Amino acid sequence: MGDTNVFRIRRPAAGIDAAVTVLLDRSASMEHEIVAAAEVSVACAQALERISKVRTSIEMFPGYEAFVDATMTLQSFGESARQAVKRLGQINAAGGTPLAAALREVLPRLLKQRAEKHLVILVTDGNPNSFEEVQVLIAQAQAQGIEFMGIGMGEHCQIERLLPYSIHIGSTSELPDGLEKLFSGRMAERLTA
Repeated sequence: MGDTNVFRIRRPAAGIDAAVTVLLDRSASMEHEIVAAAEVSVACAQALERISKVRTSIEMFPGYEAFVDATMTLQSFGESARQAVKRLGQINAAGGTPLAAALREVLPRLLKQRAEKHLVILVTDGNPNSFEEVQVLIAQAQAQGIEFMGIGMGEHCQIERLLPYSIHIGSTSELPDGLEKLFSGRMAERLTA
């Protein structure tokens, strides 16, 4: 009959086993960048989906006044980022920048995803309502194994104050080079370790 265990050797699949939430700031200060920021968010999710075993979601903050939640979902985990493209025209900029409330809402959802790595990519102009509170929440999340990266938008963006692994871009055409820069070096090592 031969050896029946010939197919029992497991080899790791190529790719990164990761769950990624792209968190899009749609506050009033993003008014002039909201279209580009939304396109960058979707393009980023689409690029990450091409990597084997990476699942993405896109959340926006603040939520709309009709909603109680601090965030609004543009793309859910398990849904293709292509679906979010259809919703881009519905996004507008309004309200403050309640990043702390948004993180308190999205981080538990991200951690529920069964993945080896968890990552938040923040797309913002880098000016949250409560800078110190956001720093504390990020430190707590990092202690739980969540990684953070930032994509800064706008002329006066200061995202690197908040997230050291950040890039600054002005349009989707700059995204490929920006993502290459963002995912190279130490951060790439941390995600693939």
